[in-house]
Amino acid sequence: MDGEERTNAKNIRASPIECASKKRQCMRRSKLEMDVDILKILAQKGPLKLTHLMYKANVNCDVLSKDIVFLIKQGLIEGRNVGRGRHFYSITSQGLTLLKGWKELKQMLPMVENENEGQPLFRNTVSIRV
Repeated sequence: MDGEERTNAKNIRASPIECASKKRQCMRRSKLEMDVDILKILAQKGPLKLTHLMYKANVNCDVLSKDIVFLIKQGLIEGRNVGRGRHFYSITSQGLTLLKGWKELKQMLPMVENENEGQPLFRNTVSIRV
């Protein structure tokens, strides 16, 4: 393999992967984004079993189980047993309030970015990479 072929191979591996929608690039979601997605799904679809929620939120079962425990402790969702060990999860009124606030915040953020001309919201912050 000559130098040019190696460079092309590196560029192929380094190129971003496009999602199925081809409108945005795939990126890992933060825990907050996953939690908000779980709340949105429960708000839209109503009570769901763990497996159905796992597929709709596109989250692996172990991660989803931990997120559900966290969301229940925060009072944002609740779990219900419905006969024969079937367990359903639904969003609480506090979870709906949080979603409403999240939507308002997301609508406000583009305005703040435009006013600051792409500058970060908090100038004296330190970035920590894990």
